[in-house]
Amino acid sequence: MLQRVLKLFLWLILLCCVAWGSAVLFGPSLLSTIAKKNFKDEIVFIDLKVTPKLVITASRVEFNDFKLSDGKSVTGFSRAIELKVGKIFSGSPVIYISVGPSLVNEVGGLKSQLITFSVPKLSLNGPIEYFYTGKGLKINNYLFAEDVALKGNISLSSFQMNDVVFDVKDADFSGAFFSSVGKIYGKVDGLTLTSWPDLEASNVSLELTDLFSKNSGLYVPQSKIDMLDTHLDTNSLREIIIEAERIENEERTLGLGRFRINIQGQDISNGMWDTAGLSLVSLRLNPKGNLKGSVINTDLSGALSGDAFGDLEVNVEGILNEAKVLIKNTFVANLNGLEYNSQWKVNQDKFFSISSFAKNSPIDMTANAELSANLFNENLLTCLLGNCTIQDIEANYGVSINKELLKGKTSCPDLTCSNEATTQLTTNHTVKFFSNLIAANILNPIYTALLFQQFKNGSPIGDGHRVNF
Repeated sequence: MLQRVLKLFLWLILLCCVAWGSAVLFGPSLLSTIAKKNFKDEIVFIDLKVTPKLVITASRVEFNDFKLSDGKSVTGFSRAIELKVGKIFSGSPVIYISVGPSLVNEVGGLKSQLITFSVPKLSLNGPIEYFYTGKGLKINNYLFAEDVALKGNISLSSFQMNDVVFDVKDADFSGAFFSSVGKIYGKVDGLTLTSWPDLEASNVSLELTDLFSKNSGLYVPQSKIDMLDTHLDTNSLREIIIEAERIENEERTLGLGRFRINIQGQDISNGMWDTAGLSLVSLRLNPKGNLKGSVINTDLSGALSGDAFGDLEVNVEGILNEAKVLIKNTFVANLNGLEYNSQWKVNQDKFFSISSFAKNSPIDMTANAELSANLFNENLLTCLLGNCTIQDIEANYGVSINKELLKGKTSCPDLTCSNEATTQLTTNHTVKFFSNLIAANILNPIYTALLFQQFKNGSPIGDGHRVNF
């Protein structure tokens, strides 16, 4: 009995040795034959080997017009490929795949990458855990990232990936509004790949650190993006939420605090959406030119409709919690508690807005304004964020304080409102209007007195006056 057991044990050792030797000697030829049969000359393995430790290596893999499921073909190569299996006897084997420098023409490349797959308890139905790291990711001339990490699990039955977490560091973009990102941390749930590039995801969440726009100088220290029901095949999603604690530019002439926008039914391919919400807790403006150091903190809510790359309509309303206007650090006006409602219409070459304002304390005051300007920029979104030329500005406005009126019209060649700018102001009863203006406690008394003197020196129209600047 003992002799039979010993013979069986020796036979098993012999079979293992034969299998091991066959894998080392004939494995490369067998793998090449399988690849040739399935991919013909579209995928070619060069210097394919199986090491004594049963590690599969190839010095180079070439892709020759390899056809994807969408019919497109790619050409490229990968170097220093290695595949090995570890922890087999633990019951949870791990597959390691490492790839050296890789390049796919008209797509991009990587300096190196490592992929691991872990199969818990050899279950064919349970999810497979995976982990991916890459260095030197480059997508055409559009994106470069120094480090990329990705992990999650994938179901073999539904080919759905859940609990996907990815981390991208030191990303640089070309041709995008934000030219660089210090770090991107994201989570994806319900990611399904039916056929490349048909990707669907129930939820995509991104956290971005140190966003910077080289063109406009805008800087966003921290921001978050949530996307629901994303379909990359049709470039669509059901809802997108963008939040940022702070947005500012290099000159610190613009600052947005706690910015949030919610867009539903957007089609990424043409910038369309159904409805959108907008909220902004604080806004700081220090524009260039004559106006310096003005500070506005405001609650803002509203809606957007239209086409982000064509016509756009924005409706906003809110209250100025703190609104002080300063010229060269000298206090000019206090607009605290001013309620406003504004509608903006923008297309590729024209901006138009209608706004109304109201303040009930310490005296009733209302105002309205119409503003129009010509825009010169190919991309409307970039223009809205401050990177376009704005010319031929026309403003018509009126202020009523206890029913005493002031009407005005201003024309500026550009945002600097240089010496070529013209302004005409008219009152219906100059004395009563300025008496009410003093009682409203809005304008600096010195400026009120100077402005009153300007009107008294202007052209009389009944009890009122007209002045030109």
